Amino acid sequence: MSGCVFKYEWSKEDLGKIFSLYNNEKKSLTKIAEIFGVSRNTIGGLLKENNLEIRGTGYYSRKYEANFNYFKKINTQQKAYWLGFIAADGCIVNGPNHNRPMILTIGLSSKDRMHLEKFLKCLESTHPIIDSKDASYINICNENFVKDIVGHNITPKKSHTIKPINLGKIFIPHFWRGVFDGDGCLHFRKSDKQWCFVLSGSLYMLQRFSCFAKNICATKASIRYSNGTYNFKITGNKKVPVLVRKIYENSEIHLDRKYNLYKKMLYMMENKNE
Repeated sequence: MSGCVFKYEWSKEDLGKIFSLYNNEKKSLTKIAEIFGVSRNTIGGLLKENNLEIRGTGYYSRKYEANFNYFKKINTQQKAYWLGFIAADGCIVNGPNHNRPMILTIGLSSKDRMHLEKFLKCLESTHPIIDSKDASYINICNENFVKDIVGHNITPKKSHTIKPINLGKIFIPHFWRGVFDGDGCLHFRKSDKQWCFVLSGSLYMLQRFSCFAKNICATKASIRYSNGTYNFKITGNKKVPVLVRKIYENSEIHLDRKYNLYKKMLYMMENKNE
């Protein structure tokens, strides 16, 4: 028995609605397919049969404006900072069915929403911040923008794939400030009145930071693995201030609550004998 191919019979009303959704309301093929309970390819084929031009996959990323060339060249401390922050707290994912541009997503606690505002301001972006009960996040879908980030070796599943990130020497502290703002912790231990610096991340990232820290404050601290996480911890009132000062001094951009801890540490160290 020979096979048969089912061809959907569209009413004039359905056709009119589909053409209006696509041309006037700018709905995607996927969205229209969901409305009519058919496949995306079925809607695409129908539009082609009626000589309608299919929009490219980058169309929907142009809904919002931004400087999509921002990360093409890392030549300012702000760019180096945000690259580090994305390396720590960003997530790059492939578009649906791997046939759409990659997407950069950054999600933060609601208390750090203003930091996302800073990022969008640097990008001159009109992308919205999406708020949930306890978190705020942004999604940026632009092929060239995300490819530039990937070109700096920050890739999907970055904790397993991250490679050396090449930056000019003057931008390295700013990159690490971004990483620390995303994945670090600074706190004062009251039990022995010592400052503690902790950075979590992939083994490779912490190996790179360990080399940086040893050059700055001559620490002998080592990377530890605990509860499925790699950590690099420095404790003490000599080495910690030297290291933290290096990454926050002359900072043009930072996560405010961590910068305030840095300022508190400086104040306490300067007034420890009072």
